[in-house]
Amino acid sequence: MNTSLLELSVSDCALANFKKIITHSSLDFPRPKQVLSGRLAFSGWVLKKESVDEISILIRNGPAVFTIKPDVKRYDVLSKVLRISEAAIESHGLLVCGFSKEIVVDHSHDISIYFMSGGVEYLWKEIKYKDFEFDVERFEKLWSVFVSDDVSLADARAKAASDYLEEISASVVNEVVFNNVVSAGVEQFIQSNDAESQSGTKRFFDYVISPDFCVRAVQTAISQGSILVPDPFGYGFSACRQSYSVPGNINILKFTSSSGEVFYILQHVSSADAVFFPSRKYVALIKHLPMQSIKSAFGRLFDNFKRVLASSSSKNKFVGLIASHGRPYHFYYDVAPAINDLNTAGLLSQVENILYYQGGDFCSFADIYGTAARELVDGPVSLWDWQIKNFGYSFHAGVLFDSSRVVNAVNFDHELLSYSRSQYDYDADKDLRAITECYPLIWFGVTVQKRAWVEQVDAAVKILNKLHEKYPRLGVIFDGWTSPLNVTEGDLRETKNDILVCDKITEQLSKGIKVHSVVGALSYKKVIYSRLVDVHIGNSATGGLHVARFCGRPGVGHLNTKLIDSDEHIRYGTHLVEKKFIVDRPEDVDLRSDFISYSIDWRVVYDGIVRILGRA
Repeated sequence: MNTSLLELSVSDCALANFKKIITHSSLDFPRPKQVLSGRLAFSGWVLKKESVDEISILIRNGPAVFTIKPDVKRYDVLSKVLRISEAAIESHGLLVCGFSKEIVVDHSHDISIYFMSGGVEYLWKEIKYKDFEFDVERFEKLWSVFVSDDVSLADARAKAASDYLEEISASVVNEVVFNNVVSAGVEQFIQSNDAESQSGTKRFFDYVISPDFCVRAVQTAISQGSILVPDPFGYGFSACRQSYSVPGNINILKFTSSSGEVFYILQHVSSADAVFFPSRKYVALIKHLPMQSIKSAFGRLFDNFKRVLASSSSKNKFVGLIASHGRPYHFYYDVAPAINDLNTAGLLSQVENILYYQGGDFCSFADIYGTAARELVDGPVSLWDWQIKNFGYSFHAGVLFDSSRVVNAVNFDHELLSYSRSQYDYDADKDLRAITECYPLIWFGVTVQKRAWVEQVDAAVKILNKLHEKYPRLGVIFDGWTSPLNVTEGDLRETKNDILVCDKITEQLSKGIKVHSVVGALSYKKVIYSRLVDVHIGNSATGGLHVARFCGRPGVGHLNTKLIDSDEHIRYGTHLVEKKFIVDRPEDVDLRSDFISYSIDWRVVYDGIVRILGRA
């Protein structure tokens, strides 16, 4: 028995007076029978009574006291518990009812959790420990056998531990799987090998990072039944016939080298975003997957270890191409051009199933390219179950976009435009006919989620009203959130947020300005409307996707100073606001560059629009 692993017992201790301040509550984590080592995550939600001003969560662990204030929006709670409508949820006073905090706990003392209001403490939960019989040593053996690719032994050990594996906390997984593991870039990993191995390691990474990797991998999966890559540490090939789709929309490919060494390629945006070599205790980071996401992904493997073992069938074959991402930028810049590459290579027509994560299907590749592939849309674990049922594995299609991939992206754009024009029901869209009477027709993109133009409402009103003085037939199309083909609750929520901004602008516009909106529309509709636009105003990143990239309409693009001149976007005819006119919001200084909002004088944008219209 190993006392460093403890099993939790969570008891509900709420008394009658508890209901004086609380209507509903839930402790999501920790859970009963959860196993921990070291840090412990506390998360959940609480709905207070209207008469109560403020609620805090108090955690007592021996002499240590921790205070948590609700600071997490819980749309799910208001929707399912209080039955709040989608239209009213964003402005509801109890939306920020969730809490989350990770603390180091002293295992020699039990834990008591209280709600505190008005200086009074109300006991809520008590957590006690007991020794956990599945010790670290057994878990380490299970992991070592699994990464040695000895399926029979791994299966036996996992069955013996099946009652406990799903309860192991992330800290235990990290302690065993990632103990002393180094994470760094590819070049550093290559240099860390001895001189004899470096050439093979470099050959491997050149292969998986190459824009051709996606096509080559699918080609070998179809023709030979396995995904083949050069052996990182030898002269043969490493093969993959197992994949695991885990929450976070990460697909993990398990490879076995010619010498029997196991390693994993993780796919999220591209076909290779990171590579984990467990025997060598090294994670090579390529792009888009931070170490925390990788640790979380492997934690999910042990949450679903029975699925992992079921994925090891000798009958496995290539059954699905994952062609998905939840962000339109990555979907259209990294995934879609890769799909076009596969079509050009004559491989897409041989793919039987195209898989999309929920919220990550912004177009139908089967429809656009006219293939007979079946398309499935579901959560990652459900797609994983489908793969197991069909004795198969999947591969995520994606090539990281840079300036060398512009032609590949444009080739896809032609396909999207052609399909959209051929399938659109022009006769049924009365708004489309109405906007053809406008001149100039202005496309104005709003941004709510991140990196927003702080003055966008006031600026839009002033720019449009000023233009209307000169152009009495002025029309505006508002753009914002782009919905996937299968709309989720999150898409509806974000669409509503963008519409609220558009409504604030519309109510202040001069009478006579024709107002239309494609906020929340599908890409198919947005490209049809974009082609009629005379000039656009919008965020020069993803905000210009449909109007500037797909349809090449002229306009003025704005963004923060960190990203305004980024070369990671295609934006034909877009005049970018000069950095000297952009002021990044001071309170965002410590945020990631793609989260920084900014200020711009509306007259700078207006002058740019006037110049473009003057050349028309």
